[in-house]
Amino acid sequence: MIIRMAKVEVIGPRELLMEVLTVIRELGIMEIEAEGGGFVGSPGAPRLTEARESDRDAAERLVLAELRARITDLLACLPPLQLRESYLEPATVIDTIAAGVERHGKLCRELRQQRETLRRERGELERYTDFLATVGTLVGRVETKSGLDFIGITL
Repeated sequence: MIIRMAKVEVIGPRELLMEVLTVIRELGIMEIEAEGGGFVGSPGAPRLTEARESDRDAAERLVLAELRARITDLLACLPPLQLRESYLEPATVIDTIAAGVERHGKLCRELRQQRETLRRERGELERYTDFLATVGTLVGRVETKSGLDFIGITL
């Protein structure tokens, strides 16, 4: 079936345009005819124009860039894992991801802060290990019947 089309847009790097058009023509997906009688891009063919980004596309690009930054922050909180490739269609799950990424990001930041606090606390407590081991050997020598309630140590 032949359907006459008024306009076809090819989006991508300009240096690959001729190669892409050649492949499309060779595969027989569509027949490309220029008004000048030649192949698009050849002398006498219509001038190629660049696609302009609409306001809606620009707004969508900004939203997706912000979402990507939040996801990157979330992934920075998590340990590196070997992941498999996802076969989900991004357009159908983007709203679900956007809703969950903020909540999970907040929880992840809180957990990372708690982990760092516990690591610092453990480091501080490990400094007392040798001291308490020495005191333990001294206390071990004292008889339980001595009525000793506490030990004072002068350093």
